[in-house]
Amino acid sequence: MEKLILTCPHCHKKMKIQKKAAKYKCPHCSSICIISSIALFLLMIQNYIQFFIQKIKHKYQNVKNTYKYLKMLRDNQKKH
Repeated sequence: MEKLILTCPHCHKKMKIQKKAAKYKCPHCSSICIISSIALFLLMIQNYIQFFIQKIKHKYQNVKNTYKYLKMLRDNQKKH
């Protein structure tokens, strides 16, 4: 079963939970977090949005680094 990352409301540390509505105990502070089906749905949407934003940033960074590298190569070739 796929897992989601949730932040504990009491100690603000991250914990992994399964993709189902249930009660989860934080391994750090031992507080109990109740996740309803609506909250689970919202968490899933939030994780997918964060995943796509991270993927777009990664692709942008790769294009930017490739451009810098090619520019550096072109400048070095002109010097020789």
